[in-house]
Amino acid sequence: MSRPWLILRVKQRMLARVEYNVRNQGAEYYSPRAMMRSFKTKLLRPAPLFPGYAFARPAGEQWVFLRGTFGVLDVLMSLGEEPARLPPVEITRLRAREGADGLVRLEAHEFKKGERVRVERGAVSLDAVVADSMAARDRVAVLMQVMGRWTRADVAVGDVSRE
Repeated sequence: MSRPWLILRVKQRMLARVEYNVRNQGAEYYSPRAMMRSFKTKLLRPAPLFPGYAFARPAGEQWVFLRGTFGVLDVLMSLGEEPARLPPVEITRLRAREGADGLVRLEAHEFKKGERVRVERGAVSLDAVVADSMAARDRVAVLMQVMGRWTRADVAVGDVSRE
């Protein structure tokens, strides 16, 4: 059985330093990046896919050293005092979606601004209009009429379908 990956919570803007420190201690390191839209400028730029998090796979059973690694805030824990373990297949899936540039390719949704859509979440289904097709990573900003008023909401792409 291959070794699982652990999830690290890291300090902002310290991914490069954390990578160096984790690798220097003999562990594998992975921090997926993708083209993300900046909240301020709305421009696409390479950025962490999971801001504030990275993955590490120690060479042996010892993992506690990761907690003391400069730039690491903590190791995500499951019940008790054991770290949450991520199966290697999940990292393999992420890496399979990387292009030649090392960036993870996110599934593109092709909703256009002004397009009429249906938001379906559980038993609730509402008509909406796309306000911004790139609100954030995998979300769409829509305008829905709720109690007689138009309300903007960011919803998951998977919850939106064409009418």
